[in-house]
Amino acid sequence: MDHSPGELEGEIDHLSRDAAVEYLLMPERVKKLEGQVEAVASNMEELNQLLKKLLGLGAESPSQDVRQTKRVSYVS
Repeated sequence: MDHSPGELEGEIDHLSRDAAVEYLLMPERVKKLEGQVEAVASNMEELNQLLKKLLGLGAESPSQDVRQTKRVSYVS
């Protein structure tokens, strides 16, 4: 941002064509990232529900510590 004397508002100085293009593409990149974050959040919620179901944690005891639940053997 440029806060030149005598101007009430700052202005953005792009020193190259590439910097200007990158700046103009920023809103679309932010929208894409928001969509990706929402998808990850949805997947994490689904994973959380599946893990609760697998470990036998129902809605009646969501605060139960996972370490206190039944032991699950893992096959490598």
